[in-house]
Amino acid sequence: MNRGAIVLLSGRVKGTDREAACEVLARRLFRSYTDCSVITAPADLPDGEYTVYVEEHSFAATKHDGRWLSRGASAGLNGQKSPSADKR
Repeated sequence: MNRGAIVLLSGRVKGTDREAACEVLARRLFRSYTDCSVITAPADLPDGEYTVYVEEHSFAATKHDGRWLSRGASAGLNGQKSPSADKR
C-alpha cells in the first residue's frame, strides 16, 4: 500500500483579514495532498478560521489557542490561481 511521501511545502494562510506566508507538512498522494498541517506561520496571526493555499490546492485550518488545526482534505483550485503563486 502506497502511503505517499511526506513533503514540506511553502504556502499562504488567508483569513481574519490577514494573509501571510507559512510552511505546511503534508502527505503527497499522486496529484493531491492529505494530512496537511501548518507547521510555521507568523505568531501574531490571531486565532480564527483560515484557508491555506499550497501549489494548486487549498484546505481549511483553524488557529485556536495559538495552535493550528487542519479541517478536511485538500481541494484542487480548479484552474484558479493560488495566492501563494504571487507572493513567493
